[in-house]
Amino acid sequence: MGREPLKLAKNSRVLILGGGFGGFYAAHHLDKTLAADPTFEVTLVSRENFLLFTPMLHEVAAGDLDVSDIVSPARQILKHVVCQEAEVERIDLNERRVTVAYGVYRRQKELFYDHLVIALGSETNFFKLPGVEEGALTMKSLGDAFFLRNHALALLEIASLTEDEVRVVLVHPGAVILPELGESLGRFAQGKLTARNVEIQLETRVAGYSDRGVELNSGEIIPTLTLVWTAGVTPPGLLRSLPCKQEKGRVVVEETLEVPGFPGVWALGDCAWIPNPQTGKPHPPTAQHALREGLHCAKNIVATIQGRAKKRFAFSTLGQLASIGHHTGVAKIMGFHFSGLFAWWLWRGIYLAKLPRFEKKVRVALRWTLELLFSKDIAQYVTMGGLERMERRIEFLRHHPMVSAQSAQTGPPEEDRFSRPQSGVG
Repeated sequence: MGREPLKLAKNSRVLILGGGFGGFYAAHHLDKTLAADPTFEVTLVSRENFLLFTPMLHEVAAGDLDVSDIVSPARQILKHVVCQEAEVERIDLNERRVTVAYGVYRRQKELFYDHLVIALGSETNFFKLPGVEEGALTMKSLGDAFFLRNHALALLEIASLTEDEVRVVLVHPGAVILPELGESLGRFAQGKLTARNVEIQLETRVAGYSDRGVELNSGEIIPTLTLVWTAGVTPPGLLRSLPCKQEKGRVVVEETLEVPGFPGVWALGDCAWIPNPQTGKPHPPTAQHALREGLHCAKNIVATIQGRAKKRFAFSTLGQLASIGHHTGVAKIMGFHFSGLFAWWLWRGIYLAKLPRFEKKVRVALRWTLELLFSKDIAQYVTMGGLERMERRIEFLRHHPMVSAQSAQTGPPEEDRFSRPQSGVG
């Protein structure tokens, strides 16, 4: 005889969408509270099975860190939370149901919830500029950083065989770069980059990208095969179909992080419009805000289930830091400005402390120490031949009979015993 399924209590299913800082830290708190009780189920749905420490993403692109140094496997940290690697395709707030797709076959599965945490982050904003989305390299994911590193090394290898000069151009729409850190630090960063032969074009915008190169709004065309696009983000388009109030594509929430008119639905992070009564503006979409929003949201969910009062979210930015390479950085912390070597050490020390898991902290600290003693690894892991083989493999799988058979399957999405609707859930 099979084991009888657990009888779940009312308000027992918490579904978290998104494995970024907000969603992960919400799951981490619930892992130590609700999820430890077998009568509750907490599920985290994420495109990746790890938490990516995005503040160090550029270190992977620069070759200072390995791809495994800044990722923390979700299942090694979340002992009781159910982790599902899938992509959210549809959210039905009225039916309290979420449809996800998983695997190379894009099989669908429906998940029902009592409490829903929307923490889907943001997407790269290409501003509908012609050719940019199709041809630009982005810096949003681990794959982006890995590819950019290998792409840059490939270009340097080509340059070593030709008489071409390496040209790096930074295009910025404002009067000074790094405006979040203030004018003085921005000008300091500009001076350092200019001294390293980086061309900076201020108050300039990209108008398009084609086989001729990058076209600027000034009419100038910069011939290039490499456009790295970090011009901004936008909320996921999936949210536009939700029947709740939105502001600039972000879900508007109360100060408790709950979505008005939809009890048990919460939103946080980059995709949420969270009011800040102190400034009259929404909280900014930064990692330091997202992780605290995730923790606060989880505490409010626990309070709601236990019949206690929810608390308002309140947090002020502690500061911002940026590393600009060559042992140089800029930092604005609690109103104080720092630049140069000390700011660079400050950047590394603070983010090393915030990096999840002691093992990762040790690995990164050792790599940084070795970097001071030895030259940087410039091995190109992915070559043009490797990319061609990868493309052939993808094409092979696309036309494989097993893939075709799986893709042709029809029928309702899968459900498991925790995915069925419950009666009497308020």
